[in-house]
Amino acid sequence: MRPIRQNSMLAAGAVMCGLLTAGCFFADDDDYEAEFESAREGLEEAAQGLGQAGNAMKEALEGMVEGGSVDQPLGFREFYEFFGEEIEGFERVSRQGSTKGAMGMDITTLEMRYEREDGARIDVEFMDLGALPVAAVSGFIGAGDFSVDEESDRGWKRSTKFHGYPAMEEFQRSGDGDVGRATFSSLIEGRFALILKGRQIEWDDLMDFRDEIDTDDIADLKDQEG
Repeated sequence: MRPIRQNSMLAAGAVMCGLLTAGCFFADDDDYEAEFESAREGLEEAAQGLGQAGNAMKEALEGMVEGGSVDQPLGFREFYEFFGEEIEGFERVSRQGSTKGAMGMDITTLEMRYEREDGARIDVEFMDLGALPVAAVSGFIGAGDFSVDEESDRGWKRSTKFHGYPAMEEFQRSGDGDVGRATFSSLIEGRFALILKGRQIEWDDLMDFRDEIDTDDIADLKDQEG
């Protein structure tokens, strides 16, 4: 890209110099015509350079948007069956879904909230990322080479595996006990993102909730599209 930019800048400079010179020697017809011709040629070169830069940028963008596993994600209603009204003592109190995006790269999102009588809460976010480029999905929750393992008296954060899929776990105690903020996220079959965020909850409660979600059946949808 640097030679293109350099050529464009030189050509633009030639245009400016040519126009200024033409204005200074307007009285001399021969000089004027020569400078005008130089300015015209400089303008054509600048336009050509910009065109080359535009084509290179277009090719780069096309490369970035290639590689989705499907052309269109499944609709959010396709995933309702995997998240019931009651899971491990938590009642679903809200649910919303959408499929939207831009440039032909749609994302399906399903969001739910579950609550328990003792005040514990779990927010669920589920996404079908199948229409996104592989490059965009690969960095999600450690799906690439990213890894972390941290621990303190207050809790921990670590990358792990869940049924062979990349996953991330994080827990932060609210006080001296075992109750706190718990987060689990995983990328299933490189396409489906599952994120659980618990509040005022013990870690084992979040894991029991997670294990009730049929991720095997979700994985079976990996080649289907909307």
